[in-house]
Amino acid sequence: MGKAIVVFLMALAVAFAAVVGFADATPPGLRRSRFLATKLPEPPLAWGNCEKRPAVCKEHGSPGKDCCNDMCTDTKKNSGHCGLCGKKCKYGDTCCDGKCVDLLNDKKNCGDCNVQCSNKCRSGMCNYAG
Repeated sequence: MGKAIVVFLMALAVAFAAVVGFADATPPGLRRSRFLATKLPEPPLAWGNCEKRPAVCKEHGSPGKDCCNDMCTDTKKNSGHCGLCGKKCKYGDTCCDGKCVDLLNDKKNCGDCNVQCSNKCRSGMCNYAG
């Protein structure tokens, strides 16, 4: 019985070593050579490269219609570019329809954008008594 345990532990150690050795290996086909990187043209324009061609932001599937800091941005929802490029909302505020709002206390945006309360908004809930 003791010999079987030793053989089992050795087999387990070999299997573990094989798995760990292959986990760090990068397949050679996925690496790009430095020579080719210098010879190939720039990658095609994308939503993250809009300063050269801002019209790319207006294409179907773009994350936003405005080009802010070389990225297509939705200025109606982005708290770092709320309403226009570079306008940041203060900490805790959210960008709703291009305006910085406090979702915890804003009667017109209570808990989420465009959720309106008839009376008060408190802690992100309409008419909360707590």
